[in-house]
Amino acid sequence: MEIGGLEQELLIEETKALLGQLTDPARRGPYEALLDGLQAGDVPETTLEPLATLLEMGLQTGRLKRRYTAEGEQALLRIYHKTPRGAAVVKSTNETNRALEALAGQVVQSIAFSARSPGVYGLTLETDQGHFSLRIQREGVWLDNVEIDM
Repeated sequence: MEIGGLEQELLIEETKALLGQLTDPARRGPYEALLDGLQAGDVPETTLEPLATLLEMGLQTGRLKRRYTAEGEQALLRIYHKTPRGAAVVKSTNETNRALEALAGQVVQSIAFSARSPGVYGLTLETDQGHFSLRIQREGVWLDNVEIDM
């Protein structure tokens, strides 16, 4: 993955900051390889997982927005969506949105969130035509169950 400009600059800074915190050579290795790729402007496929992890940590904690403002955060979010992990989140969200288009025109009778387990949430929608359950977690959003009233 080619990375240049603002994204490259910010990711080099973030990777160096993380490397400053890691002392275990085994844990440092993937991030050192990532840093080499970032400095060359071309992140190898073998370092896309460490890149996704680095970006997830910064995005979830709000660190990237605090350090680089909303503009920097959005630039790095676009990079995250290009990683396999980020692309999977986008794909699951898009698929769920397409499935939910079937609800257009239905009357929502109730809507509720539930905590299923740490980091996993449910969203239940009751309409005049059926019952719909979604699962929401870090890895994406999925339509779990659909019951149509006949």
